[in-house]
Amino acid sequence: MSAIIAHHGLLLGAGGVPHQYWRIHITAAQGTGDYTSIEEIEMRATISGPDQCTGGTASADSIYSGTYAAANAFNDLVNTTTPWASGAGFPHWIKYSFAAPVTVAEVAIRSN
Repeated sequence: MSAIIAHHGLLLGAGGVPHQYWRIHITAAQGTGDYTSIEEIEMRATISGPDQCTGGTASADSIYSGTYAAANAFNDLVNTTTPWASGAGFPHWIKYSFAAPVTVAEVAIRSN
């Protein structure tokens, strides 16, 4: 699934303003679960371009346990048993801080 994300309340796409960190705000889950689980997030400078999430720091407002750290959502590994998983309840956020500001035209999210 690909999506354009919001940063500081503005929808950004191709030609957007560079920012050092990008945060995804999650307000609900589909189904009956009360947590979030994301296998991979890629932030791309161009549509279908390479993932820019290298050399930065991932963080989230909560994790289910240490095994399910925010960094797992940005490690370029799919089909694993260790995604990022939030604690119970909503809303939640997950963030990636780049070493320097980047422009993001596309965000690809693989749920678990």
